[in-house]
Amino acid sequence: MNLQLHLANSFDKEKLVELQSKSLRLLFANYKPKAVESLIIGQAKARLKYKHEIVVVALDKDELVGFACLDVHLSLITALYVHPDFIRQGIGTHLLNFINKTAQESGCKFIKVWSSLTAASFYKTRGFKVIGNRGFFTDNNIWIPCVYLKKKLVDDPILDFETLLPIHLIIIILILCSSIGPILKVLDNPLPTKPTQILPGKTIERE
Repeated sequence: MNLQLHLANSFDKEKLVELQSKSLRLLFANYKPKAVESLIIGQAKARLKYKHEIVVVALDKDELVGFACLDVHLSLITALYVHPDFIRQGIGTHLLNFINKTAQESGCKFIKVWSSLTAASFYKTRGFKVIGNRGFFTDNNIWIPCVYLKKKLVDDPILDFETLLPIHLIIIILILCSSIGPILKVLDNPLPTKPTQILPGKTIERE
């Protein structure tokens, strides 16, 4: 195989959609057929309408054998597909490495992906960490379960913190931290009590 990878934002999107549809239909074994067909329609629309994607194509003797897309504004891989006739030949890995490098050169500190259930292991073995299970509804209101993964491109303790803790725990911690200040302020400045009034021959207790 004479594999060549290069940026190709002007590449024929109809060919990308054709390859994408074949890949979804034949390789997404963990999804029901109805869900796959609905996903094919939705992903075709996304590919044709997406305006902020960086597109990387993999060619073998001018034949399209795979492609990947990146939204640098979101640090998000929006597509990575290999033609079913060319799987298990390292094309997906080459595309992912190219995307990682492109994201890093574009200033991304990390890169994210909403992976299919089928492809999650592919990303995990290449340095991505699972953040949690996600999903979305297609245009036909069919739920598509996904796995949300993330990979650091630069060393950053904050990114490590988010990867180690589930997002709901991070939110709880932030809420608790934001509440500590007002609580301490109240403790330092207790509410004034009603002044004591003493009448001749009587004692009135503080309220």
